[in-house]
Amino acid sequence: PRHGSLPAVAFPRGGPDNGPLIVTEGVFDGLAATQAGYRAAALISTSSAAGSSAERTAARIVEHAHGNTIVVALDGDPAGRNASRQLCERLRAINLALDVRVLQLPDHHDLSSLHARKDTSCPHTPTTTHASASFSTS
Repeated sequence: PRHGSLPAVAFPRGGPDNGPLIVTEGVFDGLAATQAGYRAAALISTSSAAGSSAERTAARIVEHAHGNTIVVALDGDPAGRNASRQLCERLRAINLALDVRVLQLPDHHDLSSLHARKDTSCPHTPTTTHASASFSTS
């Protein structure tokens, strides 16, 4: 990137070499995913899933996934849900055979807030769905 600019997506180190790739909204969420034992792709912001850099961002994520499942785990707010939909569409446009899933985070939560709770009885347990079933087309 140019001096003073950030890449649209970063890949935190320290996770395993193989397995699902968790796409997060923000570096701190990416680090939480890595600390939990997953590979991560951290979007710098929801604008990374839209706009001029979105297609390149999606292509970098697919390349980094190495054919493994991609789990889109953006924040549980309107911006995160909209960016999840847009990113899933771009990922699927690259390869319809990709296993793309969406981690449905509870309202007003992100991976960092759930990771910080460390409460196994938390009523806010996220669930995953296949990307094609996650978003209504109407």
